[in-house]
Parts: sequence; structure tokens; C-alpha cells
Amino acid sequence: MLSGKLPDGTGFSVASNILADGTSVYLLIFSDQNVYNRKGVFTTFFEVLPTSLTGFSTWQKPVTKGPYLPIAINADVSVAGYPYSKAIADTLTSGTMELLEGMLPVSGTAAGFTVTDKHFVFTPPNPLNVKLSINSATAAVRGSFDFPGTHSKVKLNGLVLEDGTTAVAIGYFHSPVISGNAALGVFEALP
Repeated sequence: MLSGKLPDGTGFSVASNILADGTSVYLLIFSDQNVYNRKGVFTTFFEVLPTSLTGFSTWQKPVTKGPYLPIAINADVSVAGYPYSKAIADTLTSGTMELLEGMLPVSGTAAGFTVTDKHFVFTPPNPLNVKLSINSATAAVRGSFDFPGTHSKVKLNGLVLEDGTTAVAIGYFHSPVISGNAALGVFEALP
């Protein structure tokens, strides 16, 4: 089973049979044709190997009402994944975090951090009041920051990913400044 949210916040939930080719390679094909009141489709194809997962997703959506990505979309996106290791997550002990895009007045806002007890501690000053923590059991990274020029606290959602022999935290946020395609932002916490 696979479930989640698309970049505009639309949820999906799909199931698939596992197809095996007689070796250690497995194929998973997911398709949810119920998104956007049956006017859109989200399809994902995965090839699962013992040490990695590769594939692609197709996201088709009509013009919608709502604050995020109201335009029609027909996009193919590459997918890559690796087994999660708590030991890799533990290598993310310090670095720099950047907030990018998302209609930020200053894109590329950066802050230094250290990780203590699965919580990011940001080097003062921390004018955006950035908060992040890692759930080492699931690799989920959650947090928030104060969006400049507004009274909005914005949620950050992401994952710890393996980058060679170290970990990085990468994720997204929905901007409170609504402007179609530019309303999505990303964050990166790199060693």
C-alpha cells in the first residue's frame, strides 16, 4: 500500500500486487484514478531491488479551485529510494539549513544548526524561529518557522535521506503567500 499527499495537498491511497521476475527484483504499479473527483490520475511504477528503489510517477490534474497549484498539471517525476538506516540518520549532527522559494521575501534564508536529542538547535540569531525535529523510527522531519512579514507559522515536512555515507534532511512547506505555482517552498538541512 502507498498513501500520501500530492504537492497541492490532495491525498491519495493506492494498493498494488507485487510482481516478481524470478530474481530479487520486484515491480510495484500503483494507480489512483479517484483523485480530483475522478478527473485526475496519480500513477507510480517502482522497481524494487535489494538495496534501492527506482521508478517514476505520473501526476495528471485538471484546473482546480484552491490556494495551491490551481493550474492543470501533467507531469512525470523520477522516483528514487534507499533503505532507511537509523545509523545514517544519526550522522546528521550539524550543518546548515536553507529555506528556498515559496514566495519568501529572501529566498535562500540560511541558519546553522546542531542536532541534540533528535531536535535541531539553531545558531542564534534565529529570526524566523525555525524549529525542526527528527523521528528516527520513521525518518520523518517535522517543524515550523515564522514566515517573514506575516503573522503565519508555517509547517515544515520532510524526510532524512541518505547522501552517500551521511544524511540530509529535505522537505517542503506551503507558503501563506498564495501565488499559484510559487506557493510551494523547500528546505534542505545539509551537513
